[in-house]
Amino acid sequence: MNPTTKSYTQLQPEERVTLASLHQQAYSVRSMAETLKRSPSTISRELRRNSQDGHYGSGVAHAAVRRVVARLVLSVNCIPAR
Repeated sequence: MNPTTKSYTQLQPEERVTLASLHQQAYSVRSMAETLKRSPSTISRELRRNSQDGHYGSGVAHAAVRRVVARLVLSVNCIPAR
């Protein structure tokens, strides 16, 4: 891998549970990021994308990710071969 290339790893279900707990305890985004050893922007994005009425649910977030992955797999499999 090129040293200048950034790699991306999705939040794991266990990390989402921890995030939900920290969010419920009103930890700051930076504190949550430090605890999970993630970028504050990753935590902020996760909370923004998967919160409803200010409440973050790890199960809801994980289900949303699974739907996106399934949709991507379907779209890749539907590409006609050249």
